[in-house]
Amino acid sequence: MAFTTHCLVALTAFLLISAIEAQTTLAGYTPDSDVDEHAKIDLDQKDMEEELEELTDKIDWDAARKIYSEGEHSMKSEGLRTLQGFSTSAGDKMKNEPYFELFKKFWRTPRYADDFITKALNGLGDFSGTADMLRAECANKGSQYQATWMYVIHEMEDAINDCFKGDLEDNDNGVKAWDEAWAFWVGSLINEDGTNPTEGVLGWSLAENLAKDYGTKDGDNAKVNVKMLALFNSGKEQLEKEDCQDALETKNSIARQMTIPLIQGIIRYVIQTKDKVEKGGDSDKEQGGGVGIFGCCAPANQLLQQGRRRSHQEEL
Repeated sequence: MAFTTHCLVALTAFLLISAIEAQTTLAGYTPDSDVDEHAKIDLDQKDMEEELEELTDKIDWDAARKIYSEGEHSMKSEGLRTLQGFSTSAGDKMKNEPYFELFKKFWRTPRYADDFITKALNGLGDFSGTADMLRAECANKGSQYQATWMYVIHEMEDAINDCFKGDLEDNDNGVKAWDEAWAFWVGSLINEDGTNPTEGVLGWSLAENLAKDYGTKDGDNAKVNVKMLALFNSGKEQLEKEDCQDALETKNSIARQMTIPLIQGIIRYVIQTKDKVEKGGDSDKEQGGGVGIFGCCAPANQLLQQGRRRSHQEEL
């Protein structure tokens, strides 16, 4: 009996230590829950991106489609998490969530991201007969900044909804969802202090890379990410204290920050495309990148007009 008790105590201690070790700091944010597997969705995005690069060989469309639809690196309770699932599940998971409903109304379908990405990957609809590089860039940017971008907001909405319902102790929801939102913004490729932005492929890295072009850095990092980190930490504390209304306002502030790199990206791609065209060069990559981000930027721009009206010119 004593031996069994000691074994149980040892096992419990091991599990607690494992859980603590799993709470990895992501670009300055330390989650209270284990979101390592969630963050690994960026590995799928990176692999998909590599399959769609046209270097010495042709683009491997089949491999890209497989990664997008079946997943590879990000485990969940049952099977693998997928980039495609972020969009195809939206109609049910995100119903009545204000930002999603805004996008759904704008594009007239709940699966706007998957429709765009799938058509780009298969050369259908508006992508019929278009250049491979344009299609590839649209698929990449659509996955990064239409599907995954919205899922970040969904996780915050999920946490706040649970707060208002008093379900913060639910292990599958509650404050954990807030941590998951940050994981999907940053990914697993970024180190603890966020000093390797070029390694990442999600929203956090987009903001970092564009901050160099626009001179919008605050110390070592993009102003957007510095502000978002502070807001995420505030939101976590608010949820832990069940200050649900304050957390709601924090979420809205985060969503507005998330739109800034999208607008910066559109402007950059327009300038790059114009420059390539004027020099007689191939602008398929730049056009594809711009079109891919536009799918999220167009409806997201309305977020800047919601709540308090204030100028974002300096931040842009």
